[in-house]
Amino acid sequence: MPRIQNEVKKYKESKVVGHKNIVFDELIYEPVKGEKINVVSWVRYPSYDFIFGCPAKDNPMSKNEVAFFQFRDTRTKEVKQGFYLDKTELDEMIDGFSKIKNY
Repeated sequence: MPRIQNEVKKYKESKVVGHKNIVFDELIYEPVKGEKINVVSWVRYPSYDFIFGCPAKDNPMSKNEVAFFQFRDTRTKEVKQGFYLDKTELDEMIDGFSKIKNY
């Protein structure tokens, strides 16, 4: 099964940047050993990438969490932010970002 590597690396400038088309359960990311994420969107730019996903069924976090997000800076090769969200937190994030978008 294809995986996103934990090593943070730069992506080439090209006409095609941004979202990689992904079929759910076909791309796995494991930020911490034993915490597999089913990736639903991987947004890649030359200076950073975003990983959006859901905890796999065998991920211990799947008991309480429904979503995962990570922002990686490819210039410094660091994970800048990464977190799990439960259903309520996910709804709050969607609501907040929708308000920003509509503003």
